[in-house]
Amino acid sequence: MNLDRRLRKMVNTNLCLFMLKQKFDVYWTGAFRVDPVKSSWSQFGEDEILCKELSDVLESGFYLDIGANHPTKLSNTFKLYRLGMRGITVEPNAALSQLHARYRPNDIQLCAASGERDGLATFYLMDSHPLSTFSLETCQSLIAQGFTVLSRSLMPVFTTQTILRDCAMPERPIFALLSIDTESLDEMVLRSNDWSTYRPRIIVFEDYEGTNTMVHYLKDFGYESIASRGCNHILRLKS
Repeated sequence: MNLDRRLRKMVNTNLCLFMLKQKFDVYWTGAFRVDPVKSSWSQFGEDEILCKELSDVLESGFYLDIGANHPTKLSNTFKLYRLGMRGITVEPNAALSQLHARYRPNDIQLCAASGERDGLATFYLMDSHPLSTFSLETCQSLIAQGFTVLSRSLMPVFTTQTILRDCAMPERPIFALLSIDTESLDEMVLRSNDWSTYRPRIIVFEDYEGTNTMVHYLKDFGYESIASRGCNHILRLKS
């Protein structure tokens, strides 16, 4: 067996193990450990704030979860789902998107990504799946840190406004939450929205650099910062 063939076999084995682990994780957390009194499912307790802010629209509101990743672990929207809210999950990792379809069947699942324009882009699936990215620069940085690329594939990319236009939920007229976790591309996703048409009540996004650039950008559209949890900013539309 030549070196190239051995490498391909190793990558395929790692990918299979990765998919099995994700299925086990969602089965364990979703089937056995879903505690109705558990206070938070998100990374830094963001969902506690979200549920409080959106308690009056659980039955009439919807969320758009871009970079949804795992359906239960470190999720900003799983607790809202359990409380009756529904929405759109956008996740380019096919294995994770399939888990969303199985364990959160009342959501709309979109196996794709959001970006500055509609089209195709290369998706880098990393061995640590929360770090998977569409950014070549981020991918190269992760490789330098010792992470491994499991696969590279072309995936459909849609602007935020395209997703909101084409995946409408007419039975839920209130755009309650926009949650974004796209590994360094959150700003691009935010700027791809049509803010004159689609204005969520609450926005959550990451800012590892702490520049507050997007906080200032969103203030121009009527948003105010209400909390920061870890790397995540939470903003609310002023009434």
